Amino acid sequence: MDPLKDGRAGFIPHTLHLDFRAVDTVVDLFIETQASAIIYASSAPMTASLQDHFKIHPIMELDKLLDVFLDDVQLPSIQSRGSGNDIVMIHNTAGSTSGRPKAIKYTRQWLDMNARKDVHSVRDGKEVALRVGSFVHVAELITSLVQLKNAACIVLTPWTNFTPNELVQIIKECKINVIHQYASILTRLLKAAPTNPELTLALQSLKFIVHGGSSIGEKESNWAMEHGIPLKNVFGLTETGLLMTSKEDNNVFYPLQFPGLKHEFWPVDETQDDLTRARLLELVILKESLDCPNPSSCDPVEGYYRSKDLFEEVHPGAYKYRGRLDDMIKMENARLCDTKYAFFHVTMLEPHLYSRSSSRPSPVLLVEPFSDTMDIELLKEEIGEKVRLINKDSYFQERIEPSHILVVPRGQLPRTLKNNIRRPVVEKIFKEDIDGCFAKS
Repeated sequence: MDPLKDGRAGFIPHTLHLDFRAVDTVVDLFIETQASAIIYASSAPMTASLQDHFKIHPIMELDKLLDVFLDDVQLPSIQSRGSGNDIVMIHNTAGSTSGRPKAIKYTRQWLDMNARKDVHSVRDGKEVALRVGSFVHVAELITSLVQLKNAACIVLTPWTNFTPNELVQIIKECKINVIHQYASILTRLLKAAPTNPELTLALQSLKFIVHGGSSIGEKESNWAMEHGIPLKNVFGLTETGLLMTSKEDNNVFYPLQFPGLKHEFWPVDETQDDLTRARLLELVILKESLDCPNPSSCDPVEGYYRSKDLFEEVHPGAYKYRGRLDDMIKMENARLCDTKYAFFHVTMLEPHLYSRSSSRPSPVLLVEPFSDTMDIELLKEEIGEKVRLINKDSYFQERIEPSHILVVPRGQLPRTLKNNIRRPVVEKIFKEDIDGCFAKS
């Protein structure tokens, strides 16, 4: 890949979360995108495999960087802008597909369009926002772009998983008025708020609390809306950026309306929600939309991007999220988990049926014995061995703990007429068992 003819450094950044442990896969991924050097946190392990292929540059620790005298350093001038189709950044899918993440290339046009998707901001330089998390996640990338455009103040913290009292202190001392947060962390805070008046007042003082990635609990959402806590639910994808946002009802999405966006909802033949039986629609990004992904992610003939995310139109122009069309499920941290990859490895034992829980920190595997005579403990042991092999090359949100393997009675997993597992129904029936897995974690 040629260096980008723009900016001062002249390189295209390719970000990757350090949690991905399969070093050979990382090497292959960077070779595929023609990386020339790796800049990494000095606390991160750096293996010989990476050092053999790339130039290695550790990042200086912040406390040491503050002692460096830079007043005499002359920065090169910013070069010409180039084409809107130039690749300017590379991220990766939020989960792995068949054991490896997929590189997502962002163009200058794509970044510019996403910087204009400004829906929950305090303008005129008056926003003081708490950061989302790692810059390698598209949510933090786009949020930061919008905040920089609006001259916002971004409060950086060493961690994002705050206790209620820590959050109250940060809001007060830093005068924060906007929070962007993952649904899982926000849910925990909202559960604590009814018995914590100081936390409730702090949340009520904010202009916006923007969350996404998965749903917060209906009970917590209703309580927050009733008590004047300004929740805003957003929906987006690594490939496209922000696509939809809520209004009055925190669980109902409305497509963004900006010049240059062209999104449609296409009916999916013979597909309906397992719980509501409603007709489902797939969100599609048209080729001419300015946030349409790089052609490598799109239909090779027509050029549109199929999200594989399903929605129900609850009234004209308003939609509720109803899951995925493929074998991916969304975990609580907005990352994806490829259930088909695990299914392939697990079913090498016997053709057991299984399901996985979504919107959780990690998956739960529900297994139905192939016959009534199978030894349950031996079955769990054999599956556990297969799972350990999968975990070795997986993101943290894809790893299945041994205690998260549940064997259910034969014939108890509900199926469709085509004999597919009805995942939403399974999660409802076995909710207590699934909750119990995480209570023990």
